[in-house]
Amino acid sequence: MIEKDIYAALIDHAGLYALISMRVYPLVLPESCTKPAVVMQRISPGGDFNTLDGVSDTERPRFQFSCYAHDYSDAKDVAFQLKAALKESALKVSCYGDVDMFDNDQKLYRITVDFHIWATVDYT
Repeated sequence: MIEKDIYAALIDHAGLYALISMRVYPLVLPESCTKPAVVMQRISPGGDFNTLDGVSDTERPRFQFSCYAHDYSDAKDVAFQLKAALKESALKVSCYGDVDMFDNDQKLYRITVDFHIWATVDYT
């Protein structure tokens, strides 16, 4: 499962770990978690790639990472380290872009970063 590989890449990166420790969550930010933290979710399927030999065992899903913090500069630092963690990992990635936001309900700064991440699918 690609999510496990992504999680490992994030928590193994010293710069990101120094900011968020192991606070990488799937889909939802826990209400009482310590900030800063990251939420990870797949936002589009990878889809099949057709080749001359048939359907490839490779997909390229798009993941969105939401970096939450009480302070804008902390959220930016987390986003920067998250990008570094993925780009320096063994994963094949391409950054799609990022957006700065403020979550008024939670009173948190949120930087979202989208990545396409290539993955091999085992259909057996």
